[in-house]
Amino acid sequence: MVLLTRQRLTGEGRRRSLARHACAVESVRDQELRAILVPHENAGREAVRRFLAAHGVSDVENRTHTLLTCIDGLVFDRLVNGGEVPRDALEGLVAAALR
Repeated sequence: MVLLTRQRLTGEGRRRSLARHACAVESVRDQELRAILVPHENAGREAVRRFLAAHGVSDVENRTHTLLTCIDGLVFDRLVNGGEVPRDALEGLVAAALR
């Protein structure tokens, strides 16, 4: 999770994160844009899904969505305020997802 957040906050990942969050606001009015922003399958999503399944989580799909949504919120906060996502915040989210 630490690596995922770093990738979203640096270099090309930062640019993509900024664009994604800017477009999210506009997608409220634009259905076509909203369709583009709907979460799609990617390596990060699959890694989280496998991690949760390996730890015996029964509702992997919903927990994956919730965990990644919370991580997006932490990334957005760091985009606005600078710095890295605190490791203890990520650990808390993961612990909650595993309950």
